[in-house]
Parts: sequence; structure tokens; C-alpha cells
Amino acid sequence: MINSPDATAPNIQPVIIEQLLCFDNEVDEINDCKEQEINGCGVWVNGFASGGYEVSRIIVYFRGIISYPMKKILLIALGAVCSVHTSAQENLAMIADSIRAEGMLLYQHIQICKTGIELIEADTTGRVSLRASDYLSYRNGQEFTLIMPHRGSSQNPVVTSFRFDASGRPQTAHMEVGRHMTAQETAIWELWNLVTDMLKTDPGFKKVRDTYFSVVPIVEGNTRKVYVMSVPVRSNVFVLGNDYLLEFDQNNTLVNRTEFHTNPLMVPHGRKSSGHIHGKSNSPYISATDICTLMLYPKAFDQPSLRVVSPTHVSEWDMASNTLYIEPRMN
Repeated sequence: MINSPDATAPNIQPVIIEQLLCFDNEVDEINDCKEQEINGCGVWVNGFASGGYEVSRIIVYFRGIISYPMKKILLIALGAVCSVHTSAQENLAMIADSIRAEGMLLYQHIQICKTGIELIEADTTGRVSLRASDYLSYRNGQEFTLIMPHRGSSQNPVVTSFRFDASGRPQTAHMEVGRHMTAQETAIWELWNLVTDMLKTDPGFKKVRDTYFSVVPIVEGNTRKVYVMSVPVRSNVFVLGNDYLLEFDQNNTLVNRTEFHTNPLMVPHGRKSSGHIHGKSNSPYISATDICTLMLYPKAFDQPSLRVVSPTHVSEWDMASNTLYIEPRMN
């Protein structure tokens, strides 16, 4: 019988099992209770969250002499709840790993572009200066390539490119000047142009004052998607929000559009913050764009971690270790 405790139950101290995965020791406490003259038994599971049974604790209480069959049923019930809890926790860990990987990939794309700009600014040969009109990056195995289409070469574009190893360090860059795009690079370039035009004509994209849109296409295998992020023009702030994920089919037809945040935040560097909120219409977890922004500005927050709170979950990003934890929110 699974019920919640009622007011008529005798004043018996319940057994509270906080660590569901390690409740074997608490089973002995159940055995100790079996000879008590009380009337009945039951289990109360407290704490559920949407998307699955997220158990915060189990309270076991007894009202009667527990027979061996009843004890067996009780232990089976506890085992079943523990199994559900373990599965739900594993699912959240998988979600956290997926969001973290996507956020770090987005960060790598943008960081490669920033490194390329620094290399161009440091160029003293004159071969590259003032030629590049845009900056696009893509991943090829463990390497990243940055391409910069030359101005006035929209048809069959000519590019300058930098190829980096997995570290992305400028010392590893191999430069080529004046070559034509590969088929993969052409696909990325076409998607970038498509989204850039959308941002100019679609009223659903609203630019925040003192920011510009950064367009980051990712074309890998059958995946065609574009992240759109707001970047500040001032160096003493950064932006959380006004960011999107656009997903396309193989014909570059838009099939899904996700707006990660309802309202953007302009955050001054050095500010202390407990985090920000995702509403019901937003993702219940931290977004890949949040993680990317926090990695791009690691010293902007003078604190070790930042939380994103939604109606159902709490996500916490550790700034030092670049790790993500997601837990159900208990009301």
C-alpha cells in the first residue's frame, strides 16, 4: 500500500532514506521495526518533477506488525522507486553532457574566428589585410578551419584560410591565401548568407541596442544548423539572451527555430549574480549559447559558478572546470 502519512498515525519516527542508491544499510532499520505493535505500513514518495519521477526522499512509516511477505513487498517497492530515480538521474547527466558538448563546440567556432582576426591584424606582409569580408569556421575531424571570403568575390568566392589543430592555438595555424572554396565551405557560406538575409528582413529577429548579430553555421554530416548570438559593441559588457538556433534540411529550408531566451540581459563585467531565469516558454535547462558566452568571458563574473533556474530544473555551470550539473527543481 502506497499512501502519504495521515494525522491518525501513531507518533512513530519515520525512516528517512536520503541516498536512494545506498539504502541497503537502512534496510536493517526496517528489520528493527518489524516487531513493534503498530497498525499498518506504507511508503511516501516526496518530490516529483516533470519529465520523470525525480525523488528527493523516501519516508517509510509503519503502522502494525510487518509480516515477512509485507516486508518483501515493501523492499520491492523501494527498489522500484530507486530504479526510477537512478534512470532519471542518468537521463539528466546525458542531457547535461549533450548541452555542454554543444556549448563548447559553439565556443570553439567563435574562438577560432577571434584567433583568425588576431592573426590578420598581426599580418605585416600585406597579403591578407583588408581582403576578408566575413569569418566562417568549421570542424574537420579534430582540426578547425577558418575561411574568410575576399571582398567582391561573391561568385565562386576566393578565400584566405587558416587551419588549426585541436588546440586552436595561433601557433598551429597553417595559412592559405587566394584559393577557391571547397564544396563543404560553399555549403557553409550559402547557409551563412541565407541566415544573414533573414536577420535583415524577418521582424522576428530584433536587434538589441549596442549589439550586433553573430551568425555561426554548423554543417556536419546531415546536420545543418545556425546559431545566432548577440554580441556587444562595448567591451565592458556581455550579452545573455536574444539568441536563436535555426535548423535546416538538406535543401536549406528552415524546419525549426528555437529562441533560447525571452528577454536579453546586458551584464557588466565583474558583476556578481546568482544566475538568470528561463521561463515556461524557454528551455528548462541552460542553453549552449549561455555556456559559450560564459566561456568567452571567463572573468566577467567574479564567482565560481552560475545558475540557470527554470520552473522544473536548476542548471549550474562551473566556471573553473567547465562542467555542467542539472538537477530537478523541488518546489
